[in-house]
Amino acid sequence: MTPITAFRRSIAPAALLVALAAPTLVAAQQPAPDAMAGRRRSPEERVQHRLARMTERLGLSADQQARIRRILTEHVQRRQAMRQQQSAPTPEQRRARMTARFEMHDQIEAVLTPQQRAQMRQLHRERMIERAEHGRGGRGGFRGHGRGGRGGRGGRHRQVPPGAV
Repeated sequence: MTPITAFRRSIAPAALLVALAAPTLVAAQQPAPDAMAGRRRSPEERVQHRLARMTERLGLSADQQARIRRILTEHVQRRQAMRQQQSAPTPEQRRARMTARFEMHDQIEAVLTPQQRAQMRQLHRERMIERAEHGRGGRGGFRGHGRGGRGGRGGRHRQVPPGAV
């Protein structure tokens, strides 16, 4: 047996041990995941989170916060009721959900001052632009359907044949 072969035989078990233990060691060194990661927020948590964001971005007063909390809570309850009565949403049920969402937005805007309304609309426009740029959401762009979605026809993932430009 040559010295190189002997060296390989003595190193092989150690290398195997390191290869098997490495994923465990790496996982142990990584920071713990966020408490919210991997789970959906409850309806109450979603209302609280949305209200906190609106308060931060629009500077809501205590009275406005209470009124908007009531509007958001009613909307969540209404959506839960809609979800429970349907298995696969029909076009009419989708329209009803969209109408409910528009009504909620109108109710919230009625609580805001003109400056806050303008700010909210501007934030909404910026969010729509950001989503369109990243291929997420926007008008019919969910999951590759319609403009601005991931994949599908059009959008930033469109394949252009060579020489067609």
